[in-house]
Amino acid sequence: MPLLTETGAPLTVSVELPGRDVLVRLWEVHVGRVPLYLLDANLPENAPPDRALTARLYSSDLDLRISQEILLGIGGVRALRKLGFSPNVWHMNEGHSAFMVLERIREFIKAGHSFQQASDWVHACNVFTTHTRCRQATTSFLSG
Repeated sequence: MPLLTETGAPLTVSVELPGRDVLVRLWEVHVGRVPLYLLDANLPENAPPDRALTARLYSSDLDLRISQEILLGIGGVRALRKLGFSPNVWHMNEGHSAFMVLERIREFIKAGHSFQQASDWVHACNVFTTHTRCRQATTSFLSG
């Protein structure tokens, strides 16, 4: 279901990509009792190439892929903030959300902290996992 502002307008966040701003709309889907928030760049305000940014993951086009990672990492933090969330622990899976770290450091610096303080605080509350490592560890364990 699309998320809306108090006035009924679509709830959006903006992320700056090289030479332009990309607007993403927030959606909420319930998986059982757990809300899942999605970002959707397929909006008329965005240029046609930017509208496709959230259509498919794992592109082999490196420019598209880095744009997706910026959108997810920075846009994800901004979306959670707009929804009123302030997590104590932040989970990153693969490289998709790597820019989340930079956005969170930027928030701390904007609040008046040094880069070193911001970096230390963000580092202390991130959890990073990969599918590949889990699969390799499982394969090694099972085979021998």
